[in-house]
Amino acid sequence: MHEESDGTLVLEPATVVTEMERRFLANAALQAQIEYARAHPEERVPRRVRRAN
Repeated sequence: MHEESDGTLVLEPATVVTEMERRFLANAALQAQIEYARAHPEERVPRRVRRAN
């Protein structure tokens, strides 16, 4: 929020960040791992598909 010279108050929208997003943005190591994995898909390890019994 800021005030104009004529006294008008200008409200600005809030930026909402979830707790999970805040924790992710604060974790540089996790971001680097994800970036590396996205840049090198050839290194992915296939996973077995689990079947429901």
